[in-house]
Amino acid sequence: MNFEGLKVENTSLSGFSVLTENELLLKITTDPDFSALGDFVFSLHGKIKEEEITLIYSTELAAIPWYYSYTDQQFHHGSNVFDVWKKNGQTWQWNETALYAINNLDHSVGDHTIHKEIKRVPPNCTLIYFRNELTISKRVESLKSKSSAVTIDKAIYDFDIIMKDYLTDRNKNYFLSLSAGFDSRLLLAAMLKNEIRPFVATMGYNDSTDVKIAAAIAKDFGLRHENFTLHKNDYFDQQKINNIIRLTSGTKPMRHWHTFFFIEHFRNLENTLHFAGSNGELIRSYYFDKGIISKMLNFSGTFGFEMAIRAKLKRGDNVVIPSLKKEQNHNQVSDIFLNDAPDLAFMSRLAYSYSNQRVRHFTGKGLALYNHSLKTISPFLDKRFLEIKNALPQKFTLNNLFHKHCIHHLCPELMKYPNSENSTSINDYNSNTYFLKKPVFKDYNMAGVLIKEEAVRNIIFESRYLDQWLTNNDRQGIWNAQNERTISFLVTLHHTAALIQNMQ
Repeated sequence: MNFEGLKVENTSLSGFSVLTENELLLKITTDPDFSALGDFVFSLHGKIKEEEITLIYSTELAAIPWYYSYTDQQFHHGSNVFDVWKKNGQTWQWNETALYAINNLDHSVGDHTIHKEIKRVPPNCTLIYFRNELTISKRVESLKSKSSAVTIDKAIYDFDIIMKDYLTDRNKNYFLSLSAGFDSRLLLAAMLKNEIRPFVATMGYNDSTDVKIAAAIAKDFGLRHENFTLHKNDYFDQQKINNIIRLTSGTKPMRHWHTFFFIEHFRNLENTLHFAGSNGELIRSYYFDKGIISKMLNFSGTFGFEMAIRAKLKRGDNVVIPSLKKEQNHNQVSDIFLNDAPDLAFMSRLAYSYSNQRVRHFTGKGLALYNHSLKTISPFLDKRFLEIKNALPQKFTLNNLFHKHCIHHLCPELMKYPNSENSTSINDYNSNTYFLKKPVFKDYNMAGVLIKEEAVRNIIFESRYLDQWLTNNDRQGIWNAQNERTISFLVTLHHTAALIQNMQ
């Protein structure tokens, strides 16, 4: 579309870009193939020859969510489903497919939201609403294209360049969420190589694995470190609950609310950029990190991928509530995974599904919670990181080998620290049988305690907002089973339905 004569009235940037909003505006309106660095959704509203126009641009993943509705030639958009719903003036319509996915997987899928007529802005596209018509144009996605392999040295070099772009503002204070894992340790290695000494914080109790290992690293490198302990009362603070429901559009089950409480504790840090390792797992074969088995299945083609996805959903069906456990819901979610994934090898298809489904929806909602309190960045969401993953030989995506090689190159001293209770360091480069040794890890999750609380029991047995989903027998069976995923989902559904009724 020709944007000649465009008069911009307002712009909005949700997420993070290495460019300013003015630079983005110029690029997006002059270059139809512009592919931005960072992870964001950029929107503008203005006029061309007195005719109103709205443009929304999303990056390769666009993990932080943005939503829209287009009904009766009316277009509305916003940062959460509830605001868009109020703008379009429709009655509330539950989307059972989305609810099934949240119950089964802990996150929504595709462009689905919990409202039938409201969609999530797709990744890697441009939406233009002009003269009462909506057009959506897609760009070529990095993870869908076949790429020539690169050496591990070239991959490390390219990652170092990405990190330099994210560490240029020396006027900012840098804050890193540091755990025992590989993603945050790789970010720390890059920061230390660039002579940046961040403030680091860890969620957990004093004896949890994350806190013990992060504290040891911080002490040895002279970094200021603080650990944050979850408090049960936060999960029953109605104002905080409503914030979480709004920020995640009702899709984040209770057992994953800790992200909000953690970062809220640090919200008063001034002039600070928060770094998180979101999507680092893309290059760690999150869905199937099984060494020699993964290598063999890479030759299985479409059959192996379909088998893995169907098995994943079937396992999740064990905790789905009876009213949502319908064949049509299962098939629709399965089709989203199977039809969306590109025709690549088994592991590459799994990586694509992980990014486009798990990261965009589960991790993206976590980023929305982070950004409510503190500007948050993850270099692993950058288009260039996806290109590294696409070009890297598969063996380096197993056993965290890419991370290990990078950390060794950027800050070899960080290799000596373990990542679990039963390891002595991360200096293990086995890519075939490592998965046979199960790591021992003590975490910080409070879900096992929360689901036994009297307030939670009252919601399961007495909530009128759950009447359309549960019979009395269902309620008793769910409480007796004490499954974290099922109860967490229902608590969130209860609070979401209550919020919707209060908004009507």
